[in-house]
Amino acid sequence: MKATIGNIPSVVISGKTYSAAQIVDKTLLARRPVNVYHITNLKKPFGQIKAGAPVGVVYSWIGPSNFTNGKMYWQFFRSDGSTYYAEHRSTDFDQSSLKQQGAITVLEQIESEKPPQGETWQRTITKIAVFSIVAYAAVSIISNTTGVGRRKIIYL
Repeated sequence: MKATIGNIPSVVISGKTYSAAQIVDKTLLARRPVNVYHITNLKKPFGQIKAGAPVGVVYSWIGPSNFTNGKMYWQFFRSDGSTYYAEHRSTDFDQSSLKQQGAITVLEQIESEKPPQGETWQRTITKIAVFSIVAYAAVSIISNTTGVGRRKIIYL
């Protein structure tokens, strides 16, 4: 586990940092045997997932908190609707399978949200120019159809 982004914890998986929100709805694959727990006893595992097998599709996460002894757990659903949990450990899960499922790292997310360098002033000028042209066209159309702005010549 790393820091948090807002209220969402960031986690390290095989050396890459992800927002926990990026892991939700993704299948975690075990890189090594992974213990699974019931919520009623996060200290004693009820089973173990073998290396290479899917742990499950992440529904949510709990912790880190006092209840979880400062650890974070991924929450999964069984086919019967019951839940089970796997403690997050950075080396337990396969990072390449997350990438294949579309998960992006925190760094990739930051890079994708940056505006392109060198183009920001050009985009601003383009937006102003487009707005000015649209505004001029709108005023021209309105004045031609309503007669506003026309000079009336009165002949005597």
